[in-house]
Formats: sequence, structure tokens, C-alpha cells
Amino acid sequence: MDYEFLRDITGVVKVRMSMGHE
Repeated sequence: MDYEFLRDITGVVKVRMSMGHE
């Protein structure tokens, strides 16, 4: 597993979720 890839995806998801709530 590529943890760096997972971390990058998690960061994008968090940003999108935050934008969705705003």
C-alpha cells in the first residue's frame, strides 16, 4: 500500500467535505 497516496487522498477528501459543509 502507498501510504503517501492514501494521505494525499484523505487530505483532498477533507477539503471537499469542508467545502461541502460551507
